[in-house]
Amino acid sequence: MKQNLFDSDIAPMCQYCLHGRISQSNLGILCVKCGIVDESFSCGKFKYDPLKRVPKAFQSLPEYTHKDFALNQDAS
Repeated sequence: MKQNLFDSDIAPMCQYCLHGRISQSNLGILCVKCGIVDESFSCGKFKYDPLKRVPKAFQSLPEYTHKDFALNQDAS
Protein backbone atom coordinates (compact mmCIF):
# COMPACT_ATOMS: atom_id res chain seq x y z
CA MET A 1 0.00 0.00 0.00
CA LYS A 2 1.50 3.31 -1.09
CA GLN A 3 1.20 6.23 1.31
CA ASN A 4 1.04 9.81 0.03
CA LEU A 5 3.54 11.86 2.06
CA PHE A 6 2.73 15.25 0.52
CA ASP A 7 -0.41 17.33 0.13
CA SER A 8 -2.21 16.53 -3.11
CA ASP A 9 -3.33 20.17 -3.44
CA ILE A 10 0.15 21.52 -4.29
CA ALA A 11 -0.15 23.90 -7.23
CA PRO A 12 2.35 22.96 -9.96
CA MET A 13 5.09 25.58 -10.42
CA CYS A 14 8.49 25.28 -12.10
CA GLN A 15 9.98 26.86 -8.99
CA TYR A 16 9.84 23.48 -7.21
CA CYS A 17 9.78 21.05 -10.12
CA LEU A 18 12.23 18.18 -10.44
CA HIS A 19 13.13 19.21 -14.02
CA GLY A 20 13.88 22.89 -13.25
CA ARG A 21 16.98 24.66 -11.94
CA ILE A 22 17.21 28.31 -10.85
CA SER A 23 19.33 30.31 -13.30
CA GLN A 24 22.51 32.00 -12.04
CA SER A 25 21.10 35.42 -12.90
CA ASN A 26 17.82 34.65 -11.04
CA LEU A 27 15.85 35.69 -14.13
CA GLY A 28 13.93 32.44 -14.37
CA ILE A 29 14.05 28.68 -14.23
CA LEU A 30 16.16 26.55 -16.56
CA CYS A 31 13.82 23.70 -17.44
CA VAL A 32 15.05 20.49 -19.06
CA LYS A 33 11.71 20.09 -20.85
CA CYS A 34 10.70 23.71 -21.77
CA GLY A 35 13.88 25.82 -21.69
CA ILE A 36 13.97 29.14 -19.80
CA VAL A 37 10.64 29.80 -18.08
CA ASP A 38 9.17 31.96 -15.31
CA GLU A 39 9.09 30.60 -11.73
CA SER A 40 5.29 30.48 -11.70
CA PHE A 41 5.07 28.66 -15.06
CA SER A 42 4.06 25.01 -15.13
CA CYS A 43 3.79 22.40 -17.87
CA GLY A 44 2.43 18.90 -18.20
CA LYS A 45 5.78 17.36 -17.23
CA PHE A 46 5.65 18.80 -13.69
CA LYS A 47 7.17 16.48 -11.09
CA TYR A 48 7.15 17.71 -7.48
CA ASP A 49 10.54 17.93 -5.74
CA PRO A 50 9.96 18.43 -1.98
CA LEU A 51 13.55 19.58 -1.38
CA LYS A 52 13.05 22.70 -3.51
CA ARG A 53 9.95 23.95 -1.72
CA VAL A 54 10.51 26.67 0.89
CA PRO A 55 7.93 26.35 3.69
CA LYS A 56 5.92 29.38 4.74
CA ALA A 57 7.16 31.18 7.84
CA PHE A 58 5.19 30.67 11.02
CA GLN A 59 3.32 33.62 12.46
CA SER A 60 4.79 34.90 15.70
CA LEU A 61 2.72 34.32 18.81
CA PRO A 62 1.38 37.32 20.71
CA GLU A 63 3.22 38.35 23.86
CA TYR A 64 1.49 37.51 27.15
CA THR A 65 2.15 38.79 30.66
CA HIS A 66 1.66 37.11 34.04
CA LYS A 67 -1.53 39.19 34.49
CA ASP A 68 -3.12 37.41 31.55
CA PHE A 69 -2.85 34.09 33.42
CA ALA A 70 -3.71 35.32 36.93
CA LEU A 71 -6.99 34.14 38.45
CA ASN A 72 -9.40 36.87 39.47
CA GLN A 73 -10.22 36.40 43.19
CA ASP A 74 -12.57 39.42 43.46
CA ALA A 75 -15.68 37.31 42.74
CA SER A 76 -17.46 37.31 46.14
